[in-house]
Order: sequence, then structure tokens, then C-alpha cells
Amino acid sequence: MKIRKALPEDRLALLDLLKQFQEESLSHFGTKIEDDYALRMIDGSIQNSFVAEKEGKVVGVMSGIFTTELITKRKIFQETIWFMDKEYRKYGIKLYRHVENWVREQGCEAMLMGCLSNSKFDKLVKFYEKIGYKHLESQFMKELT
Repeated sequence: MKIRKALPEDRLALLDLLKQFQEESLSHFGTKIEDDYALRMIDGSIQNSFVAEKEGKVVGVMSGIFTTELITKRKIFQETIWFMDKEYRKYGIKLYRHVENWVREQGCEAMLMGCLSNSKFDKLVKFYEKIGYKHLESQFMKELT
């Protein structure tokens, strides 16, 4: 398993992973992917994205944004997607560790990870706590349309 920075030529593979993620985790919320918009978002976040690659195939992605904490102005990294193809999930921690080290090298003081309520929530909470995360908040969404 090779972990590397995402490249512009990975965009269609990343779109495929995003569609898998949507099917597994977001369809429950009624979310649908619009390919053109998703590709623009991928293009705009490629500089903060890493991929897991097996035998030349992109099988995982972690991406996020740099921001500052609202009150303290600490530089933080907010994960926006961490997803592995089902067949390669056991390699997800390798991708995570690589990104965590890179984020630290970028001068970040903290890293925020998300956890969808329908995505093995309890298992992910235990994992995050085991590696040093503290449960920060829970969010709720209401459709307004």
C-alpha cells in the first residue's frame, strides 16, 4: 500500500470513491452527488488530499481544510473525508497516520475528525479516543426544503 499526495489526474478515481462514500454513508441523509460540482470541489481541495494506492489503483482518500480555532486562533486541520474502498479498509489507519504526520509538519496544533451517526459511530468513537482524541461535539441536521 502506497500513501501519496493526491494529483489532479486522480480526480476521477476520487469521484468514484466519493460516490462509494455517498452510497454507504450519505444516502441515509438523502444526499446525492452532482458530478460536476463534486469534481470542482475535488480540484479545489487536491492540495490537502492524500490517497492510498494499491497496484496503481486509488483505493482510499483523506482530505481536509486548514483553519483557525474560533477563540484561540490555533491552526487546525479539519478532516472533510476519510474513506477507504471496502476491500482495503484495513489500510485506513496507515493513510490516517500519514496525514496526521503531514498535518503536524504544516504547523497545526490540532486535528479534527468527523464521524457520521450512521457510520459505525461507536467503533469510530472508541478508535478516536484510543489514539488521543476527545469528543468535541455532536451536530444535527434538519432539511429546510
